[in-house]
Amino acid sequence: MSEEPMVSVPCAQCHQRFGLPRATERQLRESGETFYCPAGHLLSYKPSKAERLSRLLTKTNAQLTRRAQQRNALRRSNAALRGVITRMRNAATREEAGT
Repeated sequence: MSEEPMVSVPCAQCHQRFGLPRATERQLRESGETFYCPAGHLLSYKPSKAERLSRLLTKTNAQLTRRAQQRNALRRSNAALRGVITRMRNAATREEAGT
């Protein structure tokens, strides 16, 4: 029976090193879930700088896309309103000319 490889993990509070199965350690890193050292200290892995920047980039791109869509919608609305104003102005000019 083969054993799963272990990873040595230090506690950030008491500095005691303890072992975690490699798959468990990987899953904890990816999920950011909390876990405990053998002495009972609460631990968690924070996202790496690359992960934080990647999430920020994704969020910023989504905001830019949303704002571009809003801008385009406002431009279309503005064009439609200009058309309404022009039609009303022309109708008013025709009425003045007719009277």
